[in-house]
Amino acid sequence: MLVGAVRDPTFGPVVVCGTGGVLVDLFADSAFRLHPPTGDAARYGRRAEGRGYLGAIARAPPGDEAALRDVIMRVSALLTIGPEIQELDLSPVRVLASGVTG
Repeated sequence: MLVGAVRDPTFGPVVVCGTGGVLVDLFADSAFRLHPPTGDAARYGRRAEGRGYLGAIARAPPGDEAALRDVIMRVSALLTIGPEIQELDLSPVRVLASGVTG
């Protein structure tokens, strides 16, 4: 998966989550939300078409959606405490059966 942020000149800080790697470019596979995210941040990952990474594919256990949600919320927190951050890209964020790794 991909988790990141950008400061848009019109909308201000925006948080993004999408399928990482080449799929994010190939399928324009990402979900954008204004900062700070409201509601359930896990919806970011669910909106991405490549969310199969979060489900059981290729006989792998389902990915840890709570851990992905935590990464999204931490990126959002960085935008709050670091207004000088203009762009941030964490890719790949590997969503494991328990936790995430980069």
